[in-house]
Amino acid sequence: MVTLKTLIGACTLVLVAYATVAAQSAAGDTDRARAQAELIRSRQAIFTMEAILQQAVLSGAEMVMAQVRTVMPTGRPSLANTPRVGGVRLAGFGVLFTVQVPDFDLPIMWDLVVRPNQNREASVAMMVQQMKTQLMGMPSGPARAQLLDQVYQLEMQLASGAARAEPRGITAASIRPEGIERRAENRVDPKVVEDPVGEYTRQVKDKLIEAMLVNSQALSIAPDEYLVIVATDDTPTRVPGDSIDDTTWVMRVKGSVLTSFRAGTITKEEAEKQVEVTEQ
Repeated sequence: MVTLKTLIGACTLVLVAYATVAAQSAAGDTDRARAQAELIRSRQAIFTMEAILQQAVLSGAEMVMAQVRTVMPTGRPSLANTPRVGGVRLAGFGVLFTVQVPDFDLPIMWDLVVRPNQNREASVAMMVQQMKTQLMGMPSGPARAQLLDQVYQLEMQLASGAARAEPRGITAASIRPEGIERRAENRVDPKVVEDPVGEYTRQVKDKLIEAMLVNSQALSIAPDEYLVIVATDDTPTRVPGDSIDDTTWVMRVKGSVLTSFRAGTITKEEAEKQVEVTEQ
């Protein structure tokens, strides 16, 4: 016969077991909720950093474009594409971003007008051919008419032999403050004149490194983890036989460096020196 005492004891055990299971379930739900919230926060931080790195590329490009336009006001430097950035968190390692850096397209007349060239006639002929190819894909309008007029003028030079004359090119030595507006934003760096594409690469690298140091706090990189940016040329899909001359830059900084920089124990210049940069 089941006594009242035994029945009460059994009920008590059931209630205790139920309470234990309920507590464990609640704790599990809390852990899962925390993990989900952390995942969302991490994804949001990566998404924000992607936008920051994209803007860093555009900022570096614009600095060079502004100076190219100062040297050659009628030119239209541009980027071949929009910078593309993707980020991923790697457990036990840190955060990795890939940045596809678009090609920097100079004005079509840049080499002819700015850079002296011993074989000017051949350069003019090549330029005319490039411009004619561009005309084939252009719709009717003022821009096409202007380019067509430039082609006509260059063909006249070729026909008359004027293209053989040595051009009066612009060099770094010929850039003087008195020839340019004295406002700081309009001063031309001689390096832009000598190698605008190379300066574009340098500016983009500097801007990406600055973003790594200044804007990475939300990524929560642990002291023993790394923040890595792999920047590559934005080259179209290749086919067999194409030459490969792309460059990949790998920029890596340890979390402890980022922590020290944010704490003010090292300067920005000191932190920049501890960013590992390799070319592949």
